[in-house]
Amino acid sequence: MQAMFLRFFAPILCSSLLCPAQGQDLLSAAEPPFIPDSVLAGIHLCDAASAVVVIGAVPPDSLIDDRKDMPRVYFFNADSTEILTAYFHYGDGQGAYSELRVTTAFSGPIRSGLPIKRFVSGRGIALGMSEKEVRKIFGEPGHWGQRADNSVDLTYSMRDPSALGYLQRCNSPVYYARFSFSDEDRLIGYRFGFEYP
Repeated sequence: MQAMFLRFFAPILCSSLLCPAQGQDLLSAAEPPFIPDSVLAGIHLCDAASAVVVIGAVPPDSLIDDRKDMPRVYFFNADSTEILTAYFHYGDGQGAYSELRVTTAFSGPIRSGLPIKRFVSGRGIALGMSEKEVRKIFGEPGHWGQRADNSVDLTYSMRDPSALGYLQRCNSPVYYARFSFSDEDRLIGYRFGFEYP
């Protein structure tokens, strides 16, 4: 019985696990591990010193705290086409932001403009990129969703205990990155950082 099994399935298994033309084992061609992005326009997540250099000191009473989201502050880029939102988590040190977001559309109080042409992340993410360009940087998302208007959302997350040191950086059990694309396949907003525990 075992000999019959091997005689029948061995050629199938061998042909499906090996790429003779490329001489590469498909199992070793696995997706590279997700590497989080932790910098936006020079602001490092959970690092007050880098935030002060880029956006200046923001007094706690200047943060918008309407309980619809975490306390936050908004900034325009140099030509007022992009909005940077820095999110403060309760219990964090003053000026240390645990989440960062960039969008184009916004209605709300802007603290000030910054002399930055475009808000670009440490991994090179910028508004206007295609879904394919973002996937090339981050790999396959943990979640992909398409809305009725054909816009697309990608979500990546890190909950891996082996990344505990990275996650403890902001005392959070989860790091995430979310990207929203228009129906024309252009990045119109992204947010990344540590979830509030």
